[in-house]
Amino acid sequence: MKIIIKGYLKNLTENETNSFQIPAIKTKNKISYIINNEKYTLNILSTNKLILIRENNEIKNTLYFELNKTLSSAYTIKENNLTIEIAIKTLNIVIKENTINIIYLVKDSNNKYEYNIEMSD
Repeated sequence: MKIIIKGYLKNLTENETNSFQIPAIKTKNKISYIINNEKYTLNILSTNKLILIRENNEIKNTLYFELNKTLSSAYTIKENNLTIEIAIKTLNIVIKENTINIIYLVKDSNNKYEYNIEMSD
């Protein structure tokens, strides 16, 4: 089903926000959209567990979110086939029918982020 996503990624540590409003495709447990030649895919596993994949020609970034857990996420540089593991702690996650909100901490940089999307027809 085609939908519209309105959302943002906010670096809470540095108070920087990247907002977007973009068409997307939603199936039962998956949402896909493209921003600036990067494909984003959200795989919803449960009400407190989600995988976000961000991919372009150069990188693939797979982020794992689960409430109150620190999980290892993968950042792959395709040209060198080099994968860097990044520890991410999910501080809060809310997954509802038309909204997703995640607050997480990147342990290595100690930066806190908020990712939020609202979906509509």
